[in-house]
Amino acid sequence: MAAANEIYGWYKDFFDRNELNYDEDAESNNIKIVMPLDGKLQKTNMMVRCLDSFVSVKAYAPLNADEGVRHNVAEYLARANYGMAFGNFELDVRDGEVSFKLTLDCEDRSSLSDDLIGKTFVLPQNMLEKYGDGLLAVMFGMKSPEEAIDEAEDESCGCGGHDHDDD
Repeated sequence: MAAANEIYGWYKDFFDRNELNYDEDAESNNIKIVMPLDGKLQKTNMMVRCLDSFVSVKAYAPLNADEGVRHNVAEYLARANYGMAFGNFELDVRDGEVSFKLTLDCEDRSSLSDDLIGKTFVLPQNMLEKYGDGLLAVMFGMKSPEEAIDEAEDESCGCGGHDHDDD
């Protein structure tokens, strides 16, 4: 648990230095933070879980997919995940919760830097920004998963997503 405490301290220090408001659970080494998003989703609840040899950062969509559209949402997220270099979208099929998760191996803690900590925190947020409008369009039946992913990936945000080469 000593490594988890150390990793937790680095994230907490990073948030303090960047003047970010957060809730903490020092006993379980978890940090919760609400961050704004560009796009229709507007905000995300994020969870940083610090464990002995890795950290998991999750950004949650602010609403869950209704049961009747979960199949389409799952297809949209699978299309988004295909070829993604870092992290992945997840769908909890029980309640429709959608999140983007990034996990970082912290066994070699000497490589943890502000730059790396910032990237692990910002990438999940950026992925919800990039794919969020399409997610909502699929959730509300305004677009098919294929139409929504094509639109999301036509926009260039430079945030770690991918392009499909369907030509």
